[in-house]
Amino acid sequence: DHQIARMQVAPIIDGSLDEPWNATRGIPLERPRFIRGLQGPGEPRIPWQDRADLSGRVFLGWSEEGLHIAVDIDDDNTTSHDRDAKRWIGDCLILVLDTKGDGGVRPRSDDQVLTLAFVPPRPQPVPEEGETDESGEDPPPFNEEDEDEPDGEHIVVRKADGTGAVYEMTIPWEGIAEQRGEDDFVPWPGMR
Repeated sequence: DHQIARMQVAPIIDGSLDEPWNATRGIPLERPRFIRGLQGPGEPRIPWQDRADLSGRVFLGWSEEGLHIAVDIDDDNTTSHDRDAKRWIGDCLILVLDTKGDGGVRPRSDDQVLTLAFVPPRPQPVPEEGETDESGEDPPPFNEEDEDEPDGEHIVVRKADGTGAVYEMTIPWEGIAEQRGEDDFVPWPGMR
């Protein structure tokens, strides 16, 4: 169990840990027990080598807006997800929120499971000269209905020096309340 500090100011979800995260702290993820392969049956398992291969720190906070989570990952080889592949290819962060606090080793049907990954945008056809939608505006660069986006704000940013990535997100209290089967939700001290 970890105490999650209240943030007087919600962080800006931009892939930077400069603001109220206090990036000198955090929960270390430096052992193989924090890593799970997504390989399917018959696929080779890639063993964890060392901290440079994959490690990181988790930062948590909460405000009136929701639960704030940042994960600073060190990885010597970051790979984008290939959404058209028949099997999972690429790095991702899978976060399981036990919104009811009933524990367990594996996600249950009452848990909230979020997956964030590097996913390059799908190639879009080049609109022909003067092509617009019904509103008279240019069509969007992507199909908003194409993705199953989690509620709240989230971003995944590769580190400029190529040594990993930063995952940053805010999960609104309303989404957590809905998962708990509650109408109104305000965090309270000691919440699990």
